[in-house]
Amino acid sequence: MTHLDFVIKVGGGAITNKKIIETPQSDVMHTVASVLAKCYEAGLHFIILHGAGSFGHHQCKDYKVNEGFRNCSSSDVVQQRKIGAALGRASVTKLGVIFTNELIKCGIPALMVSTFSTWQTDNGQVCKYDCGLIEQALIDNFVPVLSGDVVFDVTKGCSVLSSDVLMKKLCERFLVKRAIFVMNCSGIFSKPPEEPGATLLREVQVDENGGISARLQTDSTVPDVTGGISAKIELGAQIIARHSGQIPVLYCSPDHYTLYRICVLDSTEGIDVTKLVYKPRLTELESSSTKTGVL
Repeated sequence: MTHLDFVIKVGGGAITNKKIIETPQSDVMHTVASVLAKCYEAGLHFIILHGAGSFGHHQCKDYKVNEGFRNCSSSDVVQQRKIGAALGRASVTKLGVIFTNELIKCGIPALMVSTFSTWQTDNGQVCKYDCGLIEQALIDNFVPVLSGDVVFDVTKGCSVLSSDVLMKKLCERFLVKRAIFVMNCSGIFSKPPEEPGATLLREVQVDENGGISARLQTDSTVPDVTGGISAKIELGAQIIARHSGQIPVLYCSPDHYTLYRICVLDSTEGIDVTKLVYKPRLTELESSSTKTGVL
């Protein structure tokens, strides 16, 4: 299996303004690209994922693309869903080109790999995917770039596959040293960070079933057809549980200093970041042994 220093998912909320349709955050893209260029120069091996943000989510939500085009009430609805799928794909592809061009400008031989062409779902769950192009890109020292996208779905006709799910699957397919989620804030907060009383959760414990220790209040005011922050945390927790904590999962801001320490130096010292920590629950026997002092 191919070894990777990290897989990084750059959130759509970080590189776009999610409240204004198809609005990139060019300064953030440049910051992320410049740090990743340092990683490439240092000989690190990695895959880049990115969310759609205001590119794709609006179209997919308005046209109910995630519900698919099979078993619709009329041919008009079928046609509208298909139009929505095409619009969503076109929009997220546009963002992919903008972001990839920024990566290339910073000196990274970044290659867009189409999620649509190589992944398929069945009722929203990944049922087939091909990493052949990703493998070849890594062998030849390119940097693969994938995004969340509209894909064909066996049951529904089409569905929206998030880059968070891609992260989980790539962590299963490759030997990954760490998984990094770049957000539009410093990590995971107890509530939306702009609200009074919000606090950064520096550690969130995850048990062997993927359950987390924190209770979170999330924001549902912006369009996100892939589940928003809740889905990102859940999928991160699944990575921790599946690999028994062997793949650290980090959530951080796109700040240059923060990204440099995490990506280039492999350090979280002195920065604001959320780290998922594996803490399996004691079995009934272990709990009893601990109470009696027997191990």
